[in-house]
Amino acid sequence: GRFSRGSEVAFNWLFRGLSGRELLSAPAQQRFEECFVFISAMRSVVFCKHGALEDIAAKTSLWEGCEVLATTPEEEADADGYDARKVGVLIQIVSGCSSLGVVLTSNEVEGVGELK
Repeated sequence: GRFSRGSEVAFNWLFRGLSGRELLSAPAQQRFEECFVFISAMRSVVFCKHGALEDIAAKTSLWEGCEVLATTPEEEADADGYDARKVGVLIQIVSGCSSLGVVLTSNEVEGVGELK
């Protein structure tokens, strides 16, 4: 959700229980800034920093087939180790997927053509 308002709104609805005008105007909380959520027909996976683990685990405890993965404080202390863990988890999660959907803002959509 860091670069997409739509992702922030979806995250705030799922994990913070917000709705209505409050949902549309609420900013992302910094402790959830590095979280990502993977949802498929068979399972869900949430990746977060250690400081958000307890809250995320409580909110997803009734989600069937949901796995919550978090970094350790030691991994977070080492920027390279943290990035390696986050990217490694993302690769592991999406490795069996044939297609992915990513929410983009209108500004990001304009820049997609430049990536080719």
